[in-house]
Amino acid sequence: RLGLLKRKAILHQEGHMDDALSLTRCQHEESQAARIIYNTSGLYSHFVRGLDSLSGKGKAGTGAALPIDGMILSLRDLIIYFQHPEEELRHEEKQGRLRSLKSRQNLFQEEGMIALVLNCIDRLNLYSTAAHFAEFAGEEVAESWKEIVNLLYELLASLIRGNRSNCALFSSNLDWLVSKLDRLEASSGILEVLYCVLIESPEVLNIIQENHIKSIISLLDKHGRNHKVLDVLCSLCVCNGVAVRSNQNLITENLLPRRDLLLQTSLVNYVTSMRPNIFLGTHEGSTQYKKWYYELIVDYVEPFVTAQATHLRVGWAMTEGYSPYPGGGEGWGGNGVGDDLYSFGFDGLHLWSGRVARAVASPGQHTLAADDVVSCCLDLSVPSMSFRINGFPVQGMFENFNVDGLFFPVVSFSAGI
Repeated sequence: RLGLLKRKAILHQEGHMDDALSLTRCQHEESQAARIIYNTSGLYSHFVRGLDSLSGKGKAGTGAALPIDGMILSLRDLIIYFQHPEEELRHEEKQGRLRSLKSRQNLFQEEGMIALVLNCIDRLNLYSTAAHFAEFAGEEVAESWKEIVNLLYELLASLIRGNRSNCALFSSNLDWLVSKLDRLEASSGILEVLYCVLIESPEVLNIIQENHIKSIISLLDKHGRNHKVLDVLCSLCVCNGVAVRSNQNLITENLLPRRDLLLQTSLVNYVTSMRPNIFLGTHEGSTQYKKWYYELIVDYVEPFVTAQATHLRVGWAMTEGYSPYPGGGEGWGGNGVGDDLYSFGFDGLHLWSGRVARAVASPGQHTLAADDVVSCCLDLSVPSMSFRINGFPVQGMFENFNVDGLFFPVVSFSAGI
């Protein structure tokens, strides 16, 4: 049985010497893997033959014979099929899934699937860009060229990840692997393959050369501080807990003259919060006033002290959860009013809560500037919060928020206020 297709073999009455029938007994998972290998090997072989026919036709060929959609779907399915088990699983269940995964990887290697994937990659690498591929296959097919190349490398990484015997196959082909790093369209997938090889095959660390390290470091220019590039560089430095000094020195010598590759610094706003010594709340049977109001007068604003716009928000916060601190918040600055679920702020253009900004309208709408007077109203009987700017109401308010804690007026600002 092959998938949904059933085939019946019937021996002829008059047998011949070369007639034979092979019976194989296997478990369900093995038979499933065999069906997948049978189907994918046929599809990938068809794809390779289609690419060969394109190169034979020369320019202005047609990509109609290429199973592009089938290749993309098959590659995505196989990447999921070889996905590692989740870290949250129990130890016994995780080990069982890892053993099954390694068995699938070994079976695919024995049946030549890794070689077939490499064959597809080599055929596609004959074309330098998608535009070059379009000259042979057509515009409609060329749009998927970049995606297929990257998926092939991701599948290759899935076939060797965590499998030392499969990773060892690339020990002697390190030059081929590093040479592919220049291809921007698939560099993320190649980095995955290279990282797997370096982790699972420590012997590769002894044949790393300076040109290999330079090629890897050059990716920092192309991609910035990509975590995959940094992971690969880290894997070159240590082998089984022992420092590889030669690789460490090569990386240091090539990185130090160009420190800006890693140290990309910039000034960010340091946000500070201030509040008066007053706390407001309500409780059943309480006679305390439930409606409160205060005003804030802006004396001076410098719009840009750093590359970021100056921060100024005013509103209300709760004692239950509002705790701004240096180093917190987005961008390593500080939490301001409206950057959590326990504070509610207004900056002239937006109402802020939970770090979500909601645009609101008001007459002469603008960010808070010098000589502005902001009125902040709190009604604990509804409950609701509303704002006015220079006496004009803001077309928006906060309602139905939690009133279990105590409220206090608060303003958050950065340098330039």
